[in-house]
Amino acid sequence: MRQYARAGLIVFAAALVPSSAHAGQGTQETRVPATRAEQPAQDPQQPPVDLLWRTEAAEPARLFSVVGLRLGVDQGGDVTWAGRGRFFAPFGQRSALQVEGSYDWYQDRHEGQIDVALVNRVRHVQLGLFSSARYVNLEAFDPGRWLSQFGGAFDYLFDGGRVGVFGTAGLRDTATVDRRLVKRNVYEETALRLVDQFGASWQVDVSGRFEVDGHMAVLRSAGADTTTGGSLRLVYPMSEGWAVTAEGAWNQSLVGPTTQGRFMVGVRMGEWPRARESSPTSRPVPIEIPAVRYQMLTRQVRDGNDAPFADAGPDQVISPECPTGGACLVEVKVDAYGSFDPDGDPITYLWTPRSGFAQGQSPQPPKDSWAMFQGQEGRTYVIRLQVTDDRGATAFDDVTVTILRRRH
Repeated sequence: MRQYARAGLIVFAAALVPSSAHAGQGTQETRVPATRAEQPAQDPQQPPVDLLWRTEAAEPARLFSVVGLRLGVDQGGDVTWAGRGRFFAPFGQRSALQVEGSYDWYQDRHEGQIDVALVNRVRHVQLGLFSSARYVNLEAFDPGRWLSQFGGAFDYLFDGGRVGVFGTAGLRDTATVDRRLVKRNVYEETALRLVDQFGASWQVDVSGRFEVDGHMAVLRSAGADTTTGGSLRLVYPMSEGWAVTAEGAWNQSLVGPTTQGRFMVGVRMGEWPRARESSPTSRPVPIEIPAVRYQMLTRQVRDGNDAPFADAGPDQVISPECPTGGACLVEVKVDAYGSFDPDGDPITYLWTPRSGFAQGQSPQPPKDSWAMFQGQEGRTYVIRLQVTDDRGATAFDDVTVTILRRRH
C-alpha cells in the first residue's frame, strides 16, 4: 500500500511542475503580447465613439441653492415685493433635479408657485421637463385657488451663457373663485383661466461683470387677442454668494385687458451657476421656468333645469250661428299663449286630439303656438297641448271645446 501511495504522490507532484521544467519532453508554446504595430490603428483626428456621452468622472457634482428678495412698484404705483428660492441638485453624470418656490405680493392679490423639473444635458444642449402649480388668492374673493401647468425647455449652452425655447400647457386650467345666482338655475361665475405659453429664455454674461437673464413668451388667452409677457433681469455680483438685481416684468402672472407690469430691485444670496460657467462644465445647469399665467373671466353657467309650464287656454263653450238647414261647421281656435319656461329656455308646441275628433282629424298646424279645427254642433272636443324645452323637459295641458246645437 505504501508503494502505491508513493507512486500517487509522485504523479501529483509531476502535474504541478511548470512546463518549462520539462522542456525536453516537448515543444513549449509561448504567448507573446501583440506589439503596438500589430494593434488596430486609430485615427488621431477621430474622437472615441462614446465621446457624445462622456463626462469627466473627476468633475464633482455641485449643489446650487439660492434665495432672492425684491421690492418695487407695479404699473399703478403700488408697492409690491417678491421672494424666490431655488435648489438644483445634479445626479448621475448628465442629469439634475431642479426645485423652485416663489411668492409674489400685490395690493389686490397674493400668489405662490412651486416648480419641479428634471434636466438632462448632452454636450452643449440640454432638455428640461417641468411641472408648476400656482396658488392665487384675490382680495375680492375668498379662498384662493390652484392652477397648474406642465412644459418643456430646450437650451443651447455656449461660452457666454445659454439661450433656449420653452412651451407650456395647462393641467388644472380653470378655477372658479366666485358664483352668484342671476336667475333660476343660472349663475354668473368669476373664474381664473390658465394661459398657454411659448417663448424664448436666456442667461448671458456681459463683459464678465454682470449678467442679463429673462424670458419673453407669446400668450394665447381665451377670447382675446394673442399678447406677450416676459421679464428682464440684471444681476451684478458683489462678492462670493452675494449679488444685487434689477428686474422689469410685464404680464408676469395676471393677463388682463391692459398690460400688467412692475419694476423691482433686490438681492440674491447663495450659490448659483454663472453664465460663463455653462459651457466649460459637462454638468446640466438650471433652466428658466416661467410663472403660471392666467386671466380672469366672467361667464354664465347653467345648473339644473325646470320643466316648462303648459297652458292650452280656458275651456270653451260655443253657440253656433248657422242658418237653418244643412250641416253646421264651427271654426274653433285654441292657443298656448300662456305657456312659458321658468328658465327662459325656448319651447316647442304639439297639439294632439284626445276625443271628439273624426278619424284622421286633428288641430292644424299641430306644431305652433296656436291651432284651428272645424267642429260640429252638438259635439265636445278635447285637445292636448304638449310643451317641451330645449333640454327635453315637458309639460301637458288639456282644453275642452263644447259646441252647442244651434237654435231652430
